[in-house]
Amino acid sequence: ADTDIENLHDMRVASRRLRAAWRCFDGVFSGKQIRKFQREASCITSVLGEVRDLDVLGKAIFRAGRHAPVELLDGFESLLEYIAVIRQHAFEPLCLTLSAWEPAEFLDQFPGIDTRPFAHLFEFADQAQLVLTSLVDDFLQWHNDLENPAASLAHHQMRIAGKRLRYALEIFSCTVEESESLIQTLQDFQEHLGDLHDDDVMLA
Repeated sequence: ADTDIENLHDMRVASRRLRAAWRCFDGVFSGKQIRKFQREASCITSVLGEVRDLDVLGKAIFRAGRHAPVELLDGFESLLEYIAVIRQHAFEPLCLTLSAWEPAEFLDQFPGIDTRPFAHLFEFADQAQLVLTSLVDDFLQWHNDLENPAASLAHHQMRIAGKRLRYALEIFSCTVEESESLIQTLQDFQEHLGDLHDDDVMLA
């Protein structure tokens, strides 16, 4: 219905959490059908992102327009109208993508999954250590780029890696000491990186 842009944002976050859960337990759920749903979820996240970026851009320009000189207001208004047109073009393929997805088919996969081998594959805590260690490495590889204000691509990659780490921490929180504090720290850091990314989107 597109009645609230925050609904779209929440759906995009939910799609990322779904994919994060898949990554945490990759190998438990396998087969062509599951891979198909993984690709579909990735596609949904992507088209949601295209619309969300335009929403972020529109909000930023609207805020900037409130502080602009009077002689520039017509220009801001025209720009916002132009962004609204582009967003409408981006929203149409999003609706088509969502209408083509069959969540019932995905959910029907779970009752038929043989979970008995699960306990023999790994203990939950062992899997947590394996997954989180890898995600921490992915996150910290961008650390040195924080000293370079112009390294916008690296900052964006670090933000994505931070999201994946945070979602995994939430899943494995019962195995990590002070997980709530770590999750909050990551969330605060991501918000700073998110502000940078929003500016990069607007500049682009």
